[in-house]
This record gives sequence, C-alpha cells and structure tokens, in this order.
Amino acid sequence: SQSTGSASATILVWLLAGVISICSGLTVSEIAAALNVNGAIEYLDYSYGNIWGFLFGWAEMTVYFPAQIAALASIFGQQFVVLAGLPASSSKWIAAGVVLLLFLINMLGTKASAWMQSVITVIKLIPLFLIIVFAIIRPQVSVSLWPVTVDSSGGWLAGISQGLLSALFAFEGWIVVTNLAKEMKNPKKDLARAIILGLSLVTVVYVLVNYAFMAVLPFDKIIGNDNTAYYASLKLFGQAGGKNVTVGILLSVYGACNGFMLTGMRTPY
Repeated sequence: SQSTGSASATILVWLLAGVISICSGLTVSEIAAALNVNGAIEYLDYSYGNIWGFLFGWAEMTVYFPAQIAALASIFGQQFVVLAGLPASSSKWIAAGVVLLLFLINMLGTKASAWMQSVITVIKLIPLFLIIVFAIIRPQVSVSLWPVTVDSSGGWLAGISQGLLSALFAFEGWIVVTNLAKEMKNPKKDLARAIILGLSLVTVVYVLVNYAFMAVLPFDKIIGNDNTAYYASLKLFGQAGGKNVTVGILLSVYGACNGFMLTGMRTPY
C-alpha cells in the first residue's frame, strides 16, 4: 500500500504476485512430475549442472534458512512481549526458545512437525476468515477498485513494481516444499497438487484480507502501519478481538518458522 498509494493498485499487486507465484509453481510441478528426485537442488543439478545445485544448496544452508528462521523467531518474540506485557529485552530469549522448541519437535520426525503445521494453519485462518466476513458484511470505508490508480512519485510502473516486490516476499518459501518429495507417497501427483492448491489458496486469502483491511480502515491509516490486522480487528470486534488477532499472528509466524525448519533440515540430506 505504501508503494502503490491506492486501494485498487494494492489489490492488483496482490493478484499479480499470486499469478506469478502460481506460474512458477506450475513450472516446478512439471519438473517434479518428470524427475523423481528430491528438491530444487537436484532440479538444478539435472538442468544446469552440479555446480549450480551445490551453490544453491550451500546458500540455503548457510544464509537462506538460518536467516529466515532467525527473522521469524525475532518477530515472534517482539509480538509476544507486547501481548504478554513483558520487557522488550526478553524478546531475544523468547525467540531463542522458539527456535529450540521447534528443533526438538522436528527431531521427533516428519509426522509430528507436519501435524503441528496442519493444526496451526487451520487455527490461524480462523481470525482471518472472521475479519474477511465481518468486513464484507459491515464495511466502514468505501473501497474503489476501478479504475486502477497509482499514487507514486516514480509513476505507475515504479509503484506497481515496488509493491510487487514486497508482495512476492509474502509468497516466499513455497518452493522448499520440494525438499519433502522423497517422503511423499506419490510425489509426482501430490507435490504438484500441494504447490498449486496451496498457492491458489494463499492468493485468495491475501487478496480478501487486504480488501477487508481497506473496507474497515481509511487507506491513509494502513500506509506504513505494521499493525493493520490488530487495528482492523479492534474496530470490528473490540479489545478482545485485537488480542485474538495478535495470537493468530503469533501462530502464523510460529507456523512459518516451523515450515522453514521442517524443509530446511532436508537440504543437507
């Protein structure tokens, strides 16, 4: 929203990011169906040679997964201390505890971590579903989606491009599901289904929840606001609703962290 400057362009950016991600997912699904191998590293080995697969795997092990897990755990710690009213200095210890707990859960095996991931996914979708439904039923702000306008100093293309870069980051991580290919009963079918259906569902949720935010809060209150979900739920459901959504955010971050750890552990293997 900060890059595009309008509700219509923001929704367009989320749709474009979803379409690009789904097209990427279709490409990877075709490779997964043709090759009975385990993950993007082996896809690169087969397509471009071992050196590129090695470099990709090395980057994932030393930078990508550690950075993602650390960043998500830090966000969890920061949100948790606000919710619990703890000193800000304790967020680092909470973040470290989250990483340690997830490590122990993943040590129990794929079934335990996958089961936890499924439960968290269902639970965290409930507050988002409620926000979407109540925002559509009881809109408090008129949202104009046509014509598509961009309020950016760099022009239409710059605004859309910058917004798209941020939106694509929200889809980050789907390709690491390929690291679990060898642990699936029928990876040629199941992997493609998981990627395409998962990305399609995520796209729909992102578009609807952003529309819901804009139907509840004035657009200028959304721009640059890191707590949009909290304030939207506060307006719809009161103080209790704001806290419940914060819990949902914590679960979402926790689930994302678990997802990266679940798939990242398979990279060296």
